[in-house]
Amino acid sequence: MQTPILIDQEFITARCPARPEKGHKGTFGRVLLCAGTPGMGGAACMAASSALRSGAGLVYVL
Repeated sequence: MQTPILIDQEFITARCPARPEKGHKGTFGRVLLCAGTPGMGGAACMAASSALRSGAGLVYVL
């Protein structure tokens, strides 16, 4: 079993590279999401929103 670690701001900053100041949606990655059924798109919307909040620059939903 591994020793527990504290995930704080310093831990995250050390592992996430800084985004370029002049970056745009094309430089932050793209996500293609194939999800949902007619009339049941809630999960697809939630997944797309999560991808954007996670740092994706552009999300396509099919």
